[in-house]
Amino acid sequence: MVGDKKTGGRTLRCIGRLDTRDALVSALHVHPRREEVAVAVGGRTHVFRVYDDATRLKPLVSFQTDFSAAAGYQLTSVVRFGQHVLGAAGEDGYVRLWYYPSLEPLVVYQQKHNKSVNTLDFNTNGTLVCVMNSIVAVAVVVVGCEQRLMCDV
Repeated sequence: MVGDKKTGGRTLRCIGRLDTRDALVSALHVHPRREEVAVAVGGRTHVFRVYDDATRLKPLVSFQTDFSAAAGYQLTSVVRFGQHVLGAAGEDGYVRLWYYPSLEPLVVYQQKHNKSVNTLDFNTNGTLVCVMNSIVAVAVVVVGCEQRLMCDV
């Protein structure tokens, strides 16, 4: 899409492009309160800021979020913003959480079944819900305390 397109009375505007050089964009999530978007490509997550005039994207940070080496590729299958947390999970079976926007590590959790994590999300009070194939796990993340409780699924 180039420029503005009229569709059903609404205007879509292309505000930026990320050339992934034929790599798969496996996940993306728009921050619910900030003008930022996280895009997972392979085993890395890239965070961009949308300028106030909504005409372009500014790269903020790019970092490794999946460390699997199976079949010679890495895949982050989901990225999600929580209230003060950025979470990522993928083929390696780990759920990784960082404080956001500082990206200080909060939790690295490997679920015991070694299954890839298909999705995760946060509710408004910070409870984390993960889905690993046919297993649904609910975890409590205590942000700002030394105790960080993750369920053992």
